[in-house]
Amino acid sequence: MKSGKTIIRGIVFCISILGVSMLCSACGEKKPEALQVEYFYYNTCASCEPEKEFYEDFETITGISQVTSDVKIKTYNVFTDDGEKVWKKVAKKMKLSEDPDFPVLLIGNEIIYISDTPTVEKLENKKVEILAFISADCSACTEAGDNVISNIPKKVPIAGVDIDTSVRVITLTTNDDKVLFKKYCQAYHVKEEMQITPIVFVGKAALSGNDEISKLHDFIDNVMALETISVQ
Repeated sequence: MKSGKTIIRGIVFCISILGVSMLCSACGEKKPEALQVEYFYYNTCASCEPEKEFYEDFETITGISQVTSDVKIKTYNVFTDDGEKVWKKVAKKMKLSEDPDFPVLLIGNEIIYISDTPTVEKLENKKVEILAFISADCSACTEAGDNVISNIPKKVPIAGVDIDTSVRVITLTTNDDKVLFKKYCQAYHVKEEMQITPIVFVGKAALSGNDEISKLHDFIDNVMALETISVQ
C-alpha cells in the first residue's frame, strides 16, 4: 500500500507531466483567469498534515506557488461534513463516483489523478483491524461500545471485495494494557489532550472520543482502513 507521501508525490508528478502546460498557459496570459486546482483527500489523523505536504510538493515540482494570482489551490478533507458536501457536488457535476479511492486531483475541469483502485489480488488476505481502548466504569466507553463498536459488521465492502474485520477491545486495567495504550498513542501521533478513552485505532487513523468514533462505520469501508502503522 502506498504511503500518503508517495501518493502526494505521484499526484504532483502527474501534474508535471499532464497539467503543467495548462498551468503555464494560464500563467502566461497578460490577465489570466485564475486556474482552479482542487485536491480532495480523506484524513482522520489530527496530527497529520496532508494539505501542507501537498502544497510543498506542488510548489517544489511545478515551481508554482500556492499564493500566485494565476493559480488557486483548494484542498478538501472529505472525512469532514463540509468536504464531503463539496465532493458530492463535484462528483455529480463531473459524473464521478461519490465514493472513489481518494485522493482525487482536479485542474480546471480536467481529472488529473484518481488514486488507483486495488485489484482483487491485492486485497486477498487483507483485513480491517480495529483496536479499541476503553476504561472500566466509563459511561462514554459504554456508549461507544453499545452504539458503534459492537455493531461493526464481520465483513465490509472495499473496492468491490468483501473484507473481513477484526475487532479487539482492551480495557485499561493492568500496567501492560496502559503501556500498550501509550505505545499506540505515540505511534499514531495522538495529541496528549486526545489520549483519552474511548479511543479506536484503525488503519492509520486514531478516533478519540465519541464524536470521532461515531464516524467509524464511514471509515472502515474505505481502502485507507487497510493501511497499518507498526507499533512496537
